[in-house]
Amino acid sequence: MANAKLEAVRLQSTRRNPDMFYGLFGTFSFLLVLAMMAAGLWLIIRVSDLARRVKELGKRVESLEGRGVPPAPAYHRPAARPEAATPGAMPPETGPQGFAPTPAKPTEPPSIPPTPPPPPRPAPGIALAGKMREANLEMLLAGNWLVRIGVTAILFGAGFFLKYAFDNQWIGETGRVMIGLIAGLTFLGLGEWYQKKAYRIFSQALTGGGIGLLYLSVYAAFGFYHLIPQTAAFALMILVTAASIALAVLHDALSIATLATLGGFLTPFLLSTGVDNEIGLFSYILLLDLGILGVAFFRNWRLLNYKSFLFTIITFIAWAERFYEPWKLWTTVLFLSLFFVVFAFLAILYNVIRRRKASAPELILAILNAAIYFGAMYALLVDKYEDYLGLFALVMGGAYVALAYLTNVRYQDDRYLIWFFLGIGATFVTLAIPIQLEQNWITIGWAVEGAILSYIGFRYDSRNTLLASLGILVLVFFRLLFFDIDLPRQFAPHQFARDEFMLFLNRRTLSYVIGIAAMLFTSYLLTKGREEILAGARALAGCLLIAANLLAIVLLCVEARDFLIHLYHTNRISPGVLRHAQGLSLSIIWAVYATFLIILGIARDYKPIRYMALLLFGVTILKVFLIDLSELERFYRIISFVALGLILIGVSLLYQKYKDVLIGPGT
Repeated sequence: MANAKLEAVRLQSTRRNPDMFYGLFGTFSFLLVLAMMAAGLWLIIRVSDLARRVKELGKRVESLEGRGVPPAPAYHRPAARPEAATPGAMPPETGPQGFAPTPAKPTEPPSIPPTPPPPPRPAPGIALAGKMREANLEMLLAGNWLVRIGVTAILFGAGFFLKYAFDNQWIGETGRVMIGLIAGLTFLGLGEWYQKKAYRIFSQALTGGGIGLLYLSVYAAFGFYHLIPQTAAFALMILVTAASIALAVLHDALSIATLATLGGFLTPFLLSTGVDNEIGLFSYILLLDLGILGVAFFRNWRLLNYKSFLFTIITFIAWAERFYEPWKLWTTVLFLSLFFVVFAFLAILYNVIRRRKASAPELILAILNAAIYFGAMYALLVDKYEDYLGLFALVMGGAYVALAYLTNVRYQDDRYLIWFFLGIGATFVTLAIPIQLEQNWITIGWAVEGAILSYIGFRYDSRNTLLASLGILVLVFFRLLFFDIDLPRQFAPHQFARDEFMLFLNRRTLSYVIGIAAMLFTSYLLTKGREEILAGARALAGCLLIAANLLAIVLLCVEARDFLIHLYHTNRISPGVLRHAQGLSLSIIWAVYATFLIILGIARDYKPIRYMALLLFGVTILKVFLIDLSELERFYRIISFVALGLILIGVSLLYQKYKDVLIGPGT
């Protein structure tokens, strides 16, 4: 009866004080979770300790293998002991002279089979190789990944518990933040303690967990519960980032530095209030980039450079999508330029100061930096400052040429980086021409650039510069053939009636002449025995020569065509005359040009030109006999055949006259 009364009193008191009950229950649960966390940490420590010992044993075994173990001594059967002398075997006593006792036969020892040698022992390295592979795998799993997964599991478990406690209002908002801060600092303290105990991997995992808890706690205090203002939260996150970077440098831990980099770039996103602060945001990102790149240079963590570049781009794009307005143009241009300069100097920073050749990822970073910066600036400036974008591209090209010069002065061994910078500079100069110029001036600019690059390549024996010039001349060839060929047709047909049209005195002829001159100039340089610089230089010279002559023939034909069209629109010739005159003009132009090539080939004693002329004669003969014979009227057909015959006879006479020069005397 008494027990029933006590139970009723207890239940009544519980109903009267529910807050006290839940508070006690929450405290007990929190202590239980802490105990479980401590037990988990203890287990992880033990596993990490065992993994460390296995690693040390592995190093000792590898050291022994490196020294080599002397082979086991060969087995030798011991020599047989001499048998003890028996009485029968003793020499007989000397008797009287003349009496010789019969000598006893020697007794043979009993035959004993030889003992087989023991089997050779296996070499210690071979015997332990399999065990070491298993130990290394076990070390990787137990020493590295178990501790990381363990810390992650504890963080998740603590998070689930705190969520449950928060949902049931066991812990207030301030208490929740304080628990996160205390847990984060505890993890950092444990990480430092185990770092001194030589538990490097375990220490880094704890430190990373502590950094994550601190970031989340500050974010919760600002974003969830509004306990602190934005300025205070921003200052605290900067402090966490700075402390994280300091710990990474102190312990030479790239993983912690990566976490600090991620946290530093996430800070503006976590603390954003939806109000734009461009100057504050990009000033912070610029300082963060400088700090991270400085740490990366100090510790030679080049991977941080690429991560910082990527996060900077993501931050800028996210800001521009939401906040950019045209009136913010010049502020945006300023910060974009500062970011570009910072990352542009990364390659030469290692090259010039540390005297190390640039790696492939650094070259890729240099290309991406230049391309993204130029693309962003083009998008920003094209609406209002389109007329100056070509000049901007030219300045970009000059900047990379200056970087190449600086690299060449400070560290000439990295020739690849020098020519890489020159290549980027030449690319921007090439882009500046079509951006700034129009129509045929693009072709003219490229032709001049190709000729200049070919001269520089031969002057300084640079194969890459020669290849760049050839690439640009290929662009010139196709542009002349497919774009500039119809420049006069940009006018309406009735405008051909104007007296402004003049044969050969037009923009198309100017483009063709300069393009042909650039190709002939480069072809001439390629014939000057430069095979040691560029393999197949003479073959390339022949290709350029063919291309230049093909363009010359095309120019003559289209000029004749458009001149006849001009005569037609001025009512000087009829449509029938126009059609037949165009067909006849092609045959005459081809034959006359082939004759010119024959004369030039004989005068210069250059067989490729003469062979080209003979090929052109063959094409002309086919046209006259297959097309002109059926398509032209009698008058034009007569002119075509007579003109071709006279030209062929004249060429034959030239060959007869100079045959001794061409094929040798007495032939």
